[in-house]
Amino acid sequence: MSYVISSRQTTFWDFTDEHRTSRVHFVGRSEWHYSQAIIPAFNVVEEHPLLLDYAASWSGLYVSRAAHDSAAIVARIADAASALVNGWRPASHYLNGGYAHAALEEGYGLLLRAPQPIVEAAKSVLEHHDVRYSEVPLHGPREPMRALIAGANWVIADRFRIERR
Repeated sequence: MSYVISSRQTTFWDFTDEHRTSRVHFVGRSEWHYSQAIIPAFNVVEEHPLLLDYAASWSGLYVSRAAHDSAAIVARIADAASALVNGWRPASHYLNGGYAHAALEEGYGLLLRAPQPIVEAAKSVLEHHDVRYSEVPLHGPREPMRALIAGANWVIADRFRIERR
């Protein structure tokens, strides 16, 4: 069985199969991603790699020594970040845009802002390449969130309610 996301509004999405429509209401939507209309299933979950952004403390990581191979370092950090979120978010979500390479080449500046597990992985890469850095705490974990996972689509919100129509 598959579903079609037949309607998307700011407070609900409708999932239609051959028998009925299920409307998933969300309250306190924080973010969302939509990329495919036909999905195999949908679920509301309390644990998911996307929720790392909400469950962990965040820090900023600043470079304070130039690196010899910025492209390789950024690629290794990107791979580590992608692995920690199982590919659900791009590394660019955490890296300082086009300035991550510049920070490494010039030896100063913001490299990334990320949840602590990603910061720890980036620090390990920097230490391996003998790059000095400093870490600045940004904020602690946020309120517990949930995720609606629908194929490659998702919504992060405080609460969800499913209504069968």
